Amino acid sequence: MSSLPASNRDLQAGRAGSHLLGGDAPLLFMFEANPIPMWVFDVATLRIVAVNAAALLRYGYSRDEFLSLTILELRPAEDIPAIQAKLAQLASDPAGIDQAGLWRHRSKGGAILEVEVFTYPYIFQGRPARMSLNLDVTDRRQAEREARVAVEEAHARLSFLLDASERLSATVQLEPMLDAVAALALPTLGTWCLIDLLQDDGAIRRITVAHLDPRDAPVADIFRRFPPRSVDAGTGTAQVMRTGTALFTTDISEEMLRGMARNEEHLAALRAVGLTSLIIVPLTARGQMLGAMTLGVARGARRHTTADAALAEELAHRVSIAVDNAALYDDEQRSRRAAEQAAERTIRLQRVTAAFAGALTAERVADVVVENGLAALGARAGTVVLLVERDGVSGLEVASAVGYPDEVVRSWRRFALDLQMPLCVAVRSGKPVWLEDPAEWMVEFPLMASSPGIDDPTVIAIPLVIDGRPVGAFGLSFATARRFEREDRDFILDLARQCAQALERARLYSAERTARHAAEAARRRLTFLADASELLAHTLDLSETLTRLARLAVPSIADWCAVDLLESDRTLRQLTVAHTEPESEHIAQEVRLRYPPDLNGENGLARVVATGQPLVVAEMTDELLQAAARDENHLALLRQLALRSVIIVPLAARDRVLGVLILAMAESGRLFEAEDLALVSDLARRVSTAVDNARLYAEARQSERQIRADAERLADMAESSRLFAEASLELEGLLATIAERISSVVGDGCVIRLLTEDGAGFIPAAIHHPREPVRAAMATILGGAIAATGDGIIGRVARSGEPVLFNSADPAELRDLLRPSVHPFL
Repeated sequence: MSSLPASNRDLQAGRAGSHLLGGDAPLLFMFEANPIPMWVFDVATLRIVAVNAAALLRYGYSRDEFLSLTILELRPAEDIPAIQAKLAQLASDPAGIDQAGLWRHRSKGGAILEVEVFTYPYIFQGRPARMSLNLDVTDRRQAEREARVAVEEAHARLSFLLDASERLSATVQLEPMLDAVAALALPTLGTWCLIDLLQDDGAIRRITVAHLDPRDAPVADIFRRFPPRSVDAGTGTAQVMRTGTALFTTDISEEMLRGMARNEEHLAALRAVGLTSLIIVPLTARGQMLGAMTLGVARGARRHTTADAALAEELAHRVSIAVDNAALYDDEQRSRRAAEQAAERTIRLQRVTAAFAGALTAERVADVVVENGLAALGARAGTVVLLVERDGVSGLEVASAVGYPDEVVRSWRRFALDLQMPLCVAVRSGKPVWLEDPAEWMVEFPLMASSPGIDDPTVIAIPLVIDGRPVGAFGLSFATARRFEREDRDFILDLARQCAQALERARLYSAERTARHAAEAARRRLTFLADASELLAHTLDLSETLTRLARLAVPSIADWCAVDLLESDRTLRQLTVAHTEPESEHIAQEVRLRYPPDLNGENGLARVVATGQPLVVAEMTDELLQAAARDENHLALLRQLALRSVIIVPLAARDRVLGVLILAMAESGRLFEAEDLALVSDLARRVSTAVDNARLYAEARQSERQIRADAERLADMAESSRLFAEASLELEGLLATIAERISSVVGDGCVIRLLTEDGAGFIPAAIHHPREPVRAAMATILGGAIAATGDGIIGRVARSGEPVLFNSADPAELRDLLRPSVHPFL
């Protein structure tokens, strides 16, 4: 009760004045002894005319003080209009009993009492009055209000927690979930909310920083940058995580701030916030510490209560369950992804194994491993390099590259092994290189850091090793920084092992194939040389033999083949030309006809003839054709030949060049190699021997024929001498004998002319032809004809005294030299 008790004197005064109620003992007892405050007031003046002891006790007035008051003076000023309205209502029914309801009264001390009022009509000392029974319900009403507030607060907390649960269950994504809960906690539990989680490695990760005042955004950025360094040191969050006990304080000391601060910048931010109250609750689930939630009130907005602390702990409990569920979900998802990834990688490895089985070249093996490595690991680019050695210097050569710019691939097509590059280090050391932190590898590999196109944040280089011997390396580049789990590393290493084994199989297959091709090529060369030797030995007819030889060479060893022999006048005569498409041979013949080789010039044929050394053009370019062409038409014809590769070898015997053998590749696209030059040189030696033997044979036959002819001439001369000696001494008979002998030995017909006595001409003295009709015709035409000494062939012979020989008689030319009478014989 807020009223002051009345004194004993007042109580005695009440009993002494009971006569005011008319001396009615029962009524007096009911009025005075009633524990409920009661009084009587005059209806007209509203003055209190009688009061019981309970009223004196509850309201704190003395009787005299009470009796000096009106009922209006017991009300707060703001309630007077309402009581006046009520009195007006009572005036309309003065005899009625009124349950006035709940009113506010004011005690002497000024306390407001809540009272349920009942009034009864009463005649006091002959005047209309009303007796007022005033039931004090202040404590009950206060209890009801407190209960209602408690219910509302409980409902608010329940609603808050239900909302939190709903937000926590809305997603299993940790950061969005905690951001939503932190936003919900403000302003119910403070003006700041920070949530930190403990990582598997003991580090503390700050997930959420939420605040009400937008002006605090710079401070929030500092808080995000500086979570607690570790569980083992510091106050505040670290202390709660370390002990597992919540922290609730409304006394934020400088010492506490320093214990929470990571550095001076962090300390300044904590001071700037102006914390006045702090709740830090641990996040635990299944006996494990998960993290902590910090709730702060800044700048004196209010201070936390124990109810806030309890609500914070309940919220933390729900957050802990949600975080644990999220972790379990993440673990389940990771396990599922790991299982799916393991299954996928197993399938991919099986596919890789199958692909490797069909990859017969190092390049194809490299393509398989790069393509599958990129797909399985999400890499941006990948490459396989092989260890090569040239001129005694070791280096790495790109066998396959995917995802890198073309200019990067061209510039790094081959590079030295001693460079400080991940692939080089992997090959030199035989150990994998895992570059997961750009800040670290940029210092170790400055060359890569300064090379655009290969400076990705994460790079790996895995050596390819066979029998402890590195044969190359496999590299992948990732566009974003990442860490490789054990499963990732195992997959990559397994892929590299399979790649190395496949490369070794490809090497062995290539070596076997190369050896087989070399053996087949050697067999073909030997077969060709044997066939060529047999052909060259078959006949001494050079034209037929070399033509057949050219046909044998095409297409066995070349697409084009030509043989030229050197004549005595130092010109080349093309004996034969052959092509895989015989209809194309006319192009080569046209080139030779229109542009015969100049052995005095600076061309390939002239050089071979002059030096006796072979000439090899491994790859014929258009620039070489332009340099060799004499004009545009010549260049056009040379281009039509479509030459790709050319070998020119001399045909030489007994230290002299007999000609040249020309072989060329064209439509087949093949290029001559060193083995081809050895084969062609061997062929040229055999052809040279055959040409030289043929010429020697021809010379021997010619000598034999000459000797036989000389012997026949001697015999003829002897026979002629005998015949002439036995002939008639008459001139006509002698000349006839001579003409007949000459006709039989030297030619088919013979005419002997003698100078006339006057020297004006020549008259036929003897005519002979083995065929009688011809002899008769000649006698008829020439018998009486006199050839002037200055005319025709006879005149020319007579004048010069020299014989005239026509090896090839051209009728047109002879027609101009001989007399018309002889023309019929032409």
